Amino acid sequence: MALAMAREAKLPANEAGARPCVVYASEQVHMSIPKAAALLGIGRDNLRLISVDEDLRMRTDALEAAIATDREAGKTPIAIVATVGTVNIGAIDPLQQVAEIARREALWLHVDGAHGALAALAVPEKVRGLDQADSVSLDAR
Repeated sequence: MALAMAREAKLPANEAGARPCVVYASEQVHMSIPKAAALLGIGRDNLRLISVDEDLRMRTDALEAAIATDREAGKTPIAIVATVGTVNIGAIDPLQQVAEIARREALWLHVDGAHGALAALAVPEKVRGLDQADSVSLDAR
């Protein structure tokens, strides 16, 4: 549903059908995201799986490079999917930096709580990768 909303906000498809666009997520993203890209007509080939660092968090330098490469190739980025608690180890993407990139690039930001969302909400200071002092605005649409 989040990717459908992102697509409609950035590149409406409900009237004339899906148009080519690109979505970005870490290579640790939950399997529902590639499935959603396929189901919505975005296509798995248009889901850019961004490399991760040693803590399995999305690399923001790689994210920025992928967006720039796609824009230079004439592609239309529409959304970034950040993860709060990957299924594998509960890794949390660097939300503040990802939100800043989304805002700067005018992309929809979806934060997916694949596994650790409840832990991040309940005890944020104990969840690896999340600094309690960070206040992240997730409304980067």
